[in-house]
Amino acid sequence: TVNEPIDVSPTQKVLIRVVKHNPAAAIPLAQVKDKVIEQIRVDRANAVALEKANAALAKIKAGTAFDAATAGFPRQNLKAVPRRSRELDPKLSEGIFAIPSSATGAAQSRVVQMTNGQPLVIKVDKVERRIGLSIKAVGYSEEQLKKESASFESLRPSSEMVGLEQAFNL
Repeated sequence: TVNEPIDVSPTQKVLIRVVKHNPAAAIPLAQVKDKVIEQIRVDRANAVALEKANAALAKIKAGTAFDAATAGFPRQNLKAVPRRSRELDPKLSEGIFAIPSSATGAAQSRVVQMTNGQPLVIKVDKVERRIGLSIKAVGYSEEQLKKESASFESLRPSSEMVGLEQAFNL
């Protein structure tokens, strides 16, 4: 069976066809025991780390310097972080950009839990708002712009195009 079209963006829709269905079944404990034990250990370690991160953040908010409050924590310095960075954990990127700009220009700190549950104490020293622009178009000649425009003509609907129902034999 095929579902109704799902909007994934203003310009994209997807259809999903179920090819095979495996009914739900309980997995024997012997098969997952080690994974369950490991996940419990990770969850407990993350809970302890979260307590430490929150304690460090409380010290920072009370006036302790960031470096002193986070002494002993693993450290990584990031220079300019783009909003849609694919190199960063999505939760970390979201946490960085959720920090409001400081009216005084002072650094801002917060605790962020990454996708894997690991907490981080982050500090944003400076927020720069930039407007992106396309440099590519600046060097185009009239001829190049006409050629580029002509290539978009091929994207217009034609009599050879078919609807979703016909394409998926619905």
